[in-house]
Amino acid sequence: MEVLMYTNPYYSPEEMGLETVADLEMREPDWDFDLVAVWKHTETGRLYWAADSGCSCPTPFEDYTSLDKLTPLSSENYDELKRYVASCTSSGKRAAFLRKVRTALKK
Repeated sequence: MEVLMYTNPYYSPEEMGLETVADLEMREPDWDFDLVAVWKHTETGRLYWAADSGCSCPTPFEDYTSLDKLTPLSSENYDELKRYVASCTSSGKRAAFLRKVRTALKK
């Protein structure tokens, strides 16, 4: 019998060789989720990001089962992430998220 491994970068980043840099709830949860997260690959130091949203039934980031499903993040495409999080309903949380990401990009 084949055993299926379930990997989720949001709940078990270490299983994918990742560590969480920052995550952000884009709006107040109401039986749903709208998240964006940034991870650092511990072996290479590369950063990745992804966004996921849905109702309360699916698990956040359940379809992100390998690194190739995540978007690489660098100084060159940081503005793409910044534009994405611009619609976050909390400017304070958005600013803190972006500050953590900028710090990770400088390392």
